[in-house]
Amino acid sequence: MPNWVYSGISVSSPLTKKQEEIIEKIRKVGSICQYYKPRPEEYDFISGFANIDGKECKYWRRVEKDGVTTEIPIEQSYIDKLVEKYGFSDWYTWSLHNWNTKWGDCSLEIDQCSFSCDLRFESAWSPICDSILDMFAKDFPDFSYWYEEECEWGGERDYEGGVCIQESNYNEPEWREEEEIKIEGLSVNASYLEEEHPSYEYGVGYYEDYCRDQFLGKTIEEAVNTLEIWLKK
Repeated sequence: MPNWVYSGISVSSPLTKKQEEIIEKIRKVGSICQYYKPRPEEYDFISGFANIDGKECKYWRRVEKDGVTTEIPIEQSYIDKLVEKYGFSDWYTWSLHNWNTKWGDCSLEIDQCSFSCDLRFESAWSPICDSILDMFAKDFPDFSYWYEEECEWGGERDYEGGVCIQESNYNEPEWREEEEIKIEGLSVNASYLEEEHPSYEYGVGYYEDYCRDQFLGKTIEEAVNTLEIWLKK
């Protein structure tokens, strides 16, 4: 399974009639990437080796008829025409080049009201490509965009007048090797965050190691004091 990148776009101004129509089209398609740069329907086959009728095939299609599923190999001549027309032999390489991620944006959710519109989505391994955001910016000149991967690297951008005016990026958080903090009656494994990171509002310090959502303190003394408070509850 891929690591997912979680992303969001916020348009914090009332939508025009044309923008509302575009949002509705994106909602209907179910993908920002597919709306702005649709993947050609000719790539409706599987790329990956399979043995069909005793012959190894690199490209093939699964067809169902009368409840029976049949695997049909794709002729090389068909692949050659795709390469000549689009520059890529299969859906995977086309998607990486045009969307920067193999499935585009997935699980799209759109929250729209009279004064704003928020779009949230996921993508596999990488955020969607800059060219898709540039196309979005032509229709929605003013918006903010953020993304964060499961390992907690990510970034943010602000667009005004269709142009990115501010951008910041951050890497995975730097953690010191976990250590055990003990007081009488309670023991907790803790990790120490060594540098400031946008995902951790309390900044540098000790966090309970299990899911790192519990801040214990900036020093070992503060962490011990937090555990003592927990024990009294």
